Amino acid sequence: MKAIKISRVSFSTMSVLLCAAVISSCGSSNETKKKDEAVVTATVKDPGNLQVIDAAPAATPVNQANPEIIVAVVPAAAPIGDVTNNSSDDSTKGKSENSKNEIKDETKTSTPLFDEAVAIKTGGKLAELNYTSFGDDGIMDLFRTNSTTVSKEQQTQNLTLAKAITGAKLKKIGSDMYLDLAIDEFGILKLYKLKAIVDGNKMKLSSISSTGDLEFQAGFVKCLDESCDTAYAKIKMSGAYTRIIFRTAATNNHFSFQSNVDETKYNLWKTYISNTVQGNNTSAKIVSIKTASFEVLNGKSAVGIQILTQDNESVSLSGSLLAADAGIVVNQLLSRTADLSVNYNLPSSVGKLSNLSAAMNETRLVNNNGKGQIKLKMIFSTGSVWLTLSPVEAKAALKAEQVKSFESTVPKF
Repeated sequence: MKAIKISRVSFSTMSVLLCAAVISSCGSSNETKKKDEAVVTATVKDPGNLQVIDAAPAATPVNQANPEIIVAVVPAAAPIGDVTNNSSDDSTKGKSENSKNEIKDETKTSTPLFDEAVAIKTGGKLAELNYTSFGDDGIMDLFRTNSTTVSKEQQTQNLTLAKAITGAKLKKIGSDMYLDLAIDEFGILKLYKLKAIVDGNKMKLSSISSTGDLEFQAGFVKCLDESCDTAYAKIKMSGAYTRIIFRTAATNNHFSFQSNVDETKYNLWKTYISNTVQGNNTSAKIVSIKTASFEVLNGKSAVGIQILTQDNESVSLSGSLLAADAGIVVNQLLSRTADLSVNYNLPSSVGKLSNLSAAMNETRLVNNNGKGQIKLKMIFSTGSVWLTLSPVEAKAALKAEQVKSFESTVPKF
């Protein structure tokens, strides 16, 4: 196998390369000053091709004050909850009352507590931080356990490949799947494009094109739910192999915002949230929030977050999924991009408006338990809005034991 040097190429440089080489172009990330303030809360439940993420500076604990809070439960683009008072929220706990006016066929969901001692990890690291999973199905833990059953030499080769993968995107087009990989080879990013076609109970991968020197030798994609929005790929290149989990999901959402803040840009967000919560007859409300992620076994992981409104606004955020050895409190700067579909399995936002996105000074990931449950902090000049996300579980999604059973039927590479 040709050696792959693991060098620390900046994520912003990588984003530029990927945007130029994969499909269209990306927007720039916006980094401005941050503030630590406090909270009011509302919940929105969502109904429901390769940008690699800007690595944000290290994770330092965030202390969020706890002033008076307003809570609103908002299911998806239609069902509406009621607003209540006398609730509280902080950096590690988020509780909300279930709507008493819940629309039929809506599933009640609880807001994550973020009280885990440790996050679920991929095995990869960025300095002192760990890359995390983005699902609670046990599959990443299964893959990590299996990765230690091969020879030490093979483990070393596999780890080298895993560390070199800086971006991954899996997208379904018709009955086929397409997998794009960005791999750091001696400090230069190379792109590999693969195609997967149906092959029994999985999809067989083949190489379409590449700009790198690694030899693609084998691989497959396994769908983990009916829609294939959750899937994983196993790939072998130049004697090394790894697995990558992909997840695209509608989300249950819980917004929290500070009371007693009077700022035009902050109030713009508050208006959209209130309109959604109250079911006001206006197009200025949220209709969809989705996430898409990739997790490389013993390597990197990242997520794209897309917020869409009825009046054609789009907020596109992306960032690495990181956590410390212990705890799930982080302080990870997220990037704002023009079009997440370049790097993630999400709809294109080309032509959409960006007033909501531009209103924020910056957005940070403040809680990440590795289960696909995260908490964001949207920072304005004088106030902040918090957004807690948790995935809507896909129908017939496979769990770790079922994946283990499937893997026992697949020939070893």
